[in-house]
Amino acid sequence: MEKFIKIVFKSVPILWIIKRFSFLLKSMGIIPKGRWFHRLPVSDWIAVKLSNGKNVWLKNTGFNLEKSLYWRGSQGYESLTMELIEKIVPVCDWFIDVGANSGYFSIVASAINSKLRVVAFEPI
Repeated sequence: MEKFIKIVFKSVPILWIIKRFSFLLKSMGIIPKGRWFHRLPVSDWIAVKLSNGKNVWLKNTGFNLEKSLYWRGSQGYESLTMELIEKIVPVCDWFIDVGANSGYFSIVASAINSKLRVVAFEPI
């Protein structure tokens, strides 16, 4: 049964319907706001819409980062850091991401400012 549920939830249209329906139920106060939906699987590729209207595409590797971004949008992961990046990056020439991990902030920064030079690394 679990394998069947995973196969069903991997189809994008069903995930989109569940996502929209869950937001509707939360906005009406029928279900509590929380992290219950993070248990649902996310499709292979996800689009995260930024505040400037551009999309950033990420490959789902099974981490909570991708799930948070899929279900909550660009502000779903370290929202204060995202606000700072969205304000500062448009006027910058360089973006140095020390401790980049998956490189999400580097990808976002380059999507916001296409002329930006990005250096990202994860120290060992």
